[in-house]
Amino acid sequence: MSIPNISSFYQRIKGGSEGGGEFARFVRLLLIADYDSQDENFISESDASGDYKGVDAYVQGDQDFPAHVTAFQFKYFSANLSANQKTEIVKSVEKAINENEFIQDFILVTPEDFQKEQQVWFDQLKTRFEKTYWAQSNGISRKSAFKLIHWGHTKIIELALKHDHVGIHYFPELYPVGVGKFKLAEAKVDCNNCNWNPSQHGKFMYYQSFQDALPDLPSDPLFDFHFTNSSAEIFLLQKIEIHMEEIKTLLKGIPPKYFLKSMGTIEYEIDFNKPINTIEFKDPLIIPFGKPQRFKLLLRNFITKCPGNFATFKFWFHFSNYSLSTNSFSLNF
Repeated sequence: MSIPNISSFYQRIKGGSEGGGEFARFVRLLLIADYDSQDENFISESDASGDYKGVDAYVQGDQDFPAHVTAFQFKYFSANLSANQKTEIVKSVEKAINENEFIQDFILVTPEDFQKEQQVWFDQLKTRFEKTYWAQSNGISRKSAFKLIHWGHTKIIELALKHDHVGIHYFPELYPVGVGKFKLAEAKVDCNNCNWNPSQHGKFMYYQSFQDALPDLPSDPLFDFHFTNSSAEIFLLQKIEIHMEEIKTLLKGIPPKYFLKSMGTIEYEIDFNKPINTIEFKDPLIIPFGKPQRFKLLLRNFITKCPGNFATFKFWFHFSNYSLSTNSFSLNF
């Protein structure tokens, strides 16, 4: 079963300032949980300094470019935006740009996905405001870009599925076996068994250095997924989706008996012409009740066929009665 078709936050909570305040609190909790899982500091407006006025929350850039912020604005608007609401969004974008010199992403969060007409308007807004520029910080020059992004109901449900201790309070039907009983405990690149290294710039960022490459290890990324199931239900993994988000070219001890052994390695070759690659299982992988399970996924010929040298993507796992996703992985090679 895929993600259930459920009503949005806007349809469940009363309108007005009270509903808007509750929506902002809920989204903040989701984002705090999500960035904490990435070892990044999510800062809400109440904790922000005067340097980052004009946004509801933000995440700083890396140590070389801390002013490269990702900014968030929460608007408790329905999918059908009024003229006044559109004007308010435009003013919020302009204020964020004026008060944050090196802002990278302005993420507008509303409780519902845009309808076609609203998406056309937002795309026109992107054309008006998005730009590329060169930024200087700590003696380093970097080509930068400002982007406008919208998150609606679909993204909120994705975050709620990842962080069930928050999501269950508003979307309890997403958790048929109860909170905290079935988890993707870990998702990572197996750096010990392939020629990839963890990056210091982010928890889910990896790079490949040909100078450090070992000839007996594969050059393609090898992912390692750990699931835990303390429920009384059996989960059947029916398919895995690989959602490509961005591809570009950049200038550049526990005793072994306690280790969770892998049930094997799946090999898959990505078609870079498709935004979503799907691995269908004729015979589903079984994750029995009361037991953890682990498997690996090798993206075969990833290096040779990728049209760039930097790729960002995430995995979606679809079980018979549940769906969940990883964080976004970034590979630099």
